[in-house]
Amino acid sequence: MKLAIWAAVAFTVSLSSLTAQGQSAYASQGQEPSATPAQQQSPGIATQQTPQQAEEMRAQILMAEKRFEEAIKAYQKLLVEQPKNARFANMLGVAYQQMGDRGRARSAYQRAAKLDATFADPYNNIGTTWYQDKNYRKAVRAYNKALRIDPSLATAYANLGYAYFSERKYPEAMDAFNKALTIDPGVLEVGGRNGSVLQDHSVSDHGMFYFVMAKTFAERGDAAQCAQNLLKAFDEGYQEIEKIKKDPSFAKVLASPDVQAVLLRATVGTNKPAAAPGT
Repeated sequence: MKLAIWAAVAFTVSLSSLTAQGQSAYASQGQEPSATPAQQQSPGIATQQTPQQAEEMRAQILMAEKRFEEAIKAYQKLLVEQPKNARFANMLGVAYQQMGDRGRARSAYQRAAKLDATFADPYNNIGTTWYQDKNYRKAVRAYNKALRIDPSLATAYANLGYAYFSERKYPEAMDAFNKALTIDPGVLEVGGRNGSVLQDHSVSDHGMFYFVMAKTFAERGDAAQCAQNLLKAFDEGYQEIEKIKKDPSFAKVLASPDVQAVLLRATVGTNKPAAAPGT
């Protein structure tokens, strides 16, 4: 059974940034100014926001509420006031991308990248626009550029894994997914950090994709996740699950009851619904 799953672009806004008292607007480099002596002496007293700070918080709330047209106007206004703020330009791109306008999104990301050469998120986000256009080669280049700037950007490694998979470069995809999970074990479920897009999880061969993910988790010694993905691979029509018995990548988890249950199901060849391993 093949599923045509096209998940929307995953993007999360830090709720803490929306509620923190006395939040300062970032400078063009994205750094928050240190507190003044008066603020340090009275930490319990909320500071009054400037109009620019209030507008930035409003833009963040609009993004969280998925009111992207209004968010675009808000970030455009912020950029008029701070034309060199790379973070605002990047968030403008995210808003455009959520609206499906990849051309304007890419232009905003490119502007952000030019404004701050140390800012990795715009390159990651540029990669997601190319991925959505099925230009995987350009997507890979953009993700690698982001990772050269910030090797700790788990979202970019996850996105790189999808792009390599789409190019049928399965070992490279596994390596990228493994690095993403090492940095952030929840990156594939939670999504990108604020301003960094985790692209849609559209793949052409779901059975093979879940098998690659099972193999990735097997090498990490995560039997439960391996079994979950093996089960999905089998349900999506992957026919070579029994080969894992001779695949060294599965050696760490082969004796797991969860993995053995999936192997038994594959051997019997039943298509009856079964409870997920571990439940």
